[in-house]
Amino acid sequence: MRNFLFILVLLLVAETGTPQGKQDTTQVSVRNISAERIKQYQADPAFQYDPLSEPAPSYWDRFWLWVWSKISKLFGTPRGARIFRWIMIIFASGLLLFFIIRLSGMSGSGLFGKKNRGDLEPDFSTGEDIHAINFNKAIQQAVAAGNYRLAVRLLYLQSLKALADRDMIHWQLDKTNSAYVKEIRDDAQKTAFYQLTRRFENNWYGNMPVSENDFVLIRGQFEQFNQQLN
Repeated sequence: MRNFLFILVLLLVAETGTPQGKQDTTQVSVRNISAERIKQYQADPAFQYDPLSEPAPSYWDRFWLWVWSKISKLFGTPRGARIFRWIMIIFASGLLLFFIIRLSGMSGSGLFGKKNRGDLEPDFSTGEDIHAINFNKAIQQAVAAGNYRLAVRLLYLQSLKALADRDMIHWQLDKTNSAYVKEIRDDAQKTAFYQLTRRFENNWYGNMPVSENDFVLIRGQFEQFNQQLN
């Protein structure tokens, strides 16, 4: 009880001691700057500030400002936000597919593009059993289709078969063309087959076009080589 009365007295004293409505009577001294002093400041180089002026935007800058303003206005709406989200999903999916194709070793033309003219007909590669191919029929079909590159490839495989039948080469699935050339012992035949090999590789692997006239000449060279083997 005694403590309560002591606190109450302190509150009353503090309340009565607080000034009510007291005015500030502090004297304020106003200092004026003379016109001569102002001129001195204006003439002082330390107080000279050049206004910053930005160059006028070019037509190219104005164009991109207009483009970005339209894009911002488009994607600033709920519908635009959904469109932007789908664009990003499609872009990310395409990028992911691109890396998958690159890592797997596939080419884009093989998946989506138009195939090479040399692939329009069956691809008789050196990985096939050359002894099981009907070369006369296959060459005739390739020529009828105008696929002269494939026809040249078949002529080359036919010569490989002729060399293998005469035991001049030992045909294997994983052997290279240069290995077959080295196996031929006769120098004249080795030189002739080397030239035919270069012709075939330039046309097939080098994607060099083969016209009908070119094919007639190449076919004659292969037939001449095959006749020399007999």
